[in-house]
Amino acid sequence: MEINRLETIYSLNIDILNETTQAVANFRKQNIYCGTKIFQELIQKIQSLLSILLNEDFFSNINQEYILSILNDLMNTQENEDNVLLADLLELQFTPFLLDLQNMIREGE
Repeated sequence: MEINRLETIYSLNIDILNETTQAVANFRKQNIYCGTKIFQELIQKIQSLLSILLNEDFFSNINQEYILSILNDLMNTQENEDNVLLADLLELQFTPFLLDLQNMIREGE
């Protein structure tokens, strides 16, 4: 995989990590409007990231079922308007996945 592609994925992943942290902080402060707005933007970036990842051989060892399970949980939780659980899922399940992805990119360069 070319370096520019990895840099693009890495940068997008950093943006997603930052927005995840912002969404969690807003949900924890009960700033639901802001947290929800950030989460909606986050979902769009996640879709972009996944469309890139799933088309790259470099990331073929990523457990796609695990990712889909996390995303399904996030979407169901948002639909149920359980913002405390949404913050927990973002922080305790989704963030570790993103950090693992960052490490995978660093090790692969």
